[in-house]
Amino acid sequence: MFQPAVPATYVGHGGKTMNSWLVTMEDGNQYKFSSIGDFKYQPGTRIGFDVDMNNNYALKVAKNVDNLDKPKPPVASFSSMGGGKGSKDDFILLQVCFKEVMQAFGKDYEHLVLQKTEEYYDGLKSIYNRKQGQ
Repeated sequence: MFQPAVPATYVGHGGKTMNSWLVTMEDGNQYKFSSIGDFKYQPGTRIGFDVDMNNNYALKVAKNVDNLDKPKPPVASFSSMGGGKGSKDDFILLQVCFKEVMQAFGKDYEHLVLQKTEEYYDGLKSIYNRKQGQ
C-alpha cells in the first residue's frame, strides 16, 4: 500500500519538485520513497531497494529502487567481451567504475561493491555501444 507522505512534496536537488510517498510493505514496515510525478509501482509489485541508515528521520528512506518483476535486458558484461580478455580501454573503464563505487558504497555497503561495479560498467558500455551505432 502507498499513500502521499507528509509533506507530500518538497524541492529536491536541482530545484525539481519531488513527491513523497509512504509505502507499507507486506511485513508492515514503512519506508519513504520519492518520485517526480506519480509513484511508478503498483501495489503487489516486488521491488528491491537500499535503505539509507545514515539519517535521523523517523522513517527510513529507500534508495536505488528496482522493479524485481520486470525482466532485465541482457547486457554484455566485462567477462564476456573478447573471450574474457577485454581491451585495455575496457579494463580502465572497469577500474574507474570500481574506484567510484568504492568511494560511494564501500564504507557502508561493501557487500554491494562488486555488484554495483558490474552494473555501472555494463551500463556505461551499453550507452557507449548505442552511441557508436548512431
